[in-house]
Amino acid sequence: MVQPMTPSLRSLSNPIRLGGVLGVLFLAGPGSLEGLSLLLVHAQGTPLAPLVSPQLHAVLQLGGFFMLVIWGFLTHALPGMLMADSRRTEAIRGPIVAFAVALMALWVGEAAHASTGILNVLWGAGMAANLWGTWILLGAVRTARRSWRERPHPLLVIPLVLFPVAWALLWAGGVGFDVGNAGVELMLLGVVAPIILAMSYRMFSAMMGMQLPRPRWFDAGMLLWSVAVIARVAGAWFPLLRVFSVGVLVVAGVLIAVALRIFERERVVMLDREARGQRQVMQVHAMVACALLVVSAVVQLLGATGVLPGNPFYWQDAGRHLFAIGFCLILVMGIMQRVFPNFLRGRASSVPWMYANLGLVGAGLCLRLTEPFLPETALVVRVAAWLLYLGVLGFSIHMLRGMFLPALEAPQMVVGIRVSRSTEVRVPS
Repeated sequence: MVQPMTPSLRSLSNPIRLGGVLGVLFLAGPGSLEGLSLLLVHAQGTPLAPLVSPQLHAVLQLGGFFMLVIWGFLTHALPGMLMADSRRTEAIRGPIVAFAVALMALWVGEAAHASTGILNVLWGAGMAANLWGTWILLGAVRTARRSWRERPHPLLVIPLVLFPVAWALLWAGGVGFDVGNAGVELMLLGVVAPIILAMSYRMFSAMMGMQLPRPRWFDAGMLLWSVAVIARVAGAWFPLLRVFSVGVLVVAGVLIAVALRIFERERVVMLDREARGQRQVMQVHAMVACALLVVSAVVQLLGATGVLPGNPFYWQDAGRHLFAIGFCLILVMGIMQRVFPNFLRGRASSVPWMYANLGLVGAGLCLRLTEPFLPETALVVRVAAWLLYLGVLGFSIHMLRGMFLPALEAPQMVVGIRVSRSTEVRVPS
């Protein structure tokens, strides 16, 4: 059921708008700019030090974009999906602002080469905001009036609990402790991705008109995913477990893609041309994301076993970026550009603009994969870096347009429900 429009829906204090705006600003600003600088330093082939560590770059991307957007979106979605108390979830605006301020201070502090004591204070401020927001959302889930077994209820609780754990590992690595990539891996695979998958399970059919998902396939995929996450985090200390986790991720990715039925014909046909174009480009985003989910695991597996030429560390890093950007970011790009303007009664997304953003990001990822096989490595890395950044910048501008500019007309939709291969029933909404 669609929630009624509240007086604060057009206000920046509305949690979904607040999280979305701060998230895309972090994505286009600190997160992606640091990623761009890291790639350009890598392209020079010199021992120049980047502005911040690769780990903090991951923190800015995963925390600054994904978690701010997720917190704001869950505030909007939980009351409708789980019959949670909307007054409780709206309190998330405080943690959203506090977490964003802590991340910005952490970025500035590391760029200014602050002392370990100051960095500990900044990491601690991020942990405090993290625990505050997690407590609010867990409280909303705990008091929800729907069954514990109703999806995505169980699949949301575990990653919300793991968020502070992942932050603690990132904190330890940020101040000099040897934890490898355990914090980044747990944040990406154990927190961000499961929440995205849980929301996709509920949204693709109800809001995108896709086929109803297969629950047992999805449960099996998520169970294997959990095994892979545990093995991947432990792989920071036991390298053999990393290879095992990648193999499990390949199987889990295939099961989840089949369960979500993304590659099948749509269940609900939108007869309004503009609405159908937006739904189709959203499905293209989902198809590309699920394909890259499987490709990322295969690349890491082949790199770790020596099948692919070059340094195994390169393929591990390339596979992680294929997962973080190719799966998580592309899928979230499709969902946000389709859903957020509708939720906020903002300007409808432009289908050509959405395809352009997807094309730029996809081209940048493909170039990153071909780096070991092309002679002009430095040029390839530079071009890939700028393509990725332009794609992310275009997406961010597009999202700000959709969240701030008002809709040109009231949303109207006519859909056709496909009841068989040859029968289509038209239903005006």
